[in-house]
Amino acid sequence: VLHLYRKYNPKVTIRITVGEPEELIEQMERGELDMIYVLDEPLYSNNWHKLMEQREEIVFVASASLSGELSGRELTIEELLEQPFFLTEQDNYRRVLNRRLAARSTILTPSLECGDTSLLIRMLEVDRGVSFLPWYAVESGVQQGRLIRLSVEDCYISLYRQIFCHKEKWRTREMDEFVRVADKLVFKLLLPCFLFTKVADMDKDSFYAQDVTVVLFALAAVLAVSFGTLLICT
Repeated sequence: VLHLYRKYNPKVTIRITVGEPEELIEQMERGELDMIYVLDEPLYSNNWHKLMEQREEIVFVASASLSGELSGRELTIEELLEQPFFLTEQDNYRRVLNRRLAARSTILTPSLECGDTSLLIRMLEVDRGVSFLPWYAVESGVQQGRLIRLSVEDCYISLYRQIFCHKEKWRTREMDEFVRVADKLVFKLLLPCFLFTKVADMDKDSFYAQDVTVVLFALAAVLAVSFGTLLICT
């Protein structure tokens, strides 16, 4: 998405940084950000316009070396917990999983915990373990046979990619273009969250706007680079 957006908006500058989604949502509500793009359970506020919502599966995957033990059948969560888990830190889908396990009076202690999802995926490919990640982050690995997708009894979880803007914010054409691109493309890069602030002195005859900064922050999870959030700001 970012590559395609940049292709048609070459004068937009990009910056990457790290932060927490709750803080950035507060910034949007204070008028410091124009749009937020999150992977979460459905979110609503009377102060926001929801510009996009797309369902995203969160799935259990395992190292291909565990195929003989785990694939080809539906597993119980208790069976799965016998395997070493490589997990992200406390991001949105990790919290959903923890709540689901707590309802079964079960606690999961990961063998490896890391905020860089690309590292977790590499560990799955070279070691033996299980993880719980968005489908778009692991789809290519499963299709290429480097990972296997697992079926787990009574544990089917989805979150939603959502884009919001504040009702009182003026939506620039650059922002609308990004929503259009994000809405049409299936994410192959690990970019679950994006946030945008206002664009100053926009060229009203072109999408090739002035200086806009894109800030990427990690949700202690996935990003080809790290799981995170983009922010376009002045």
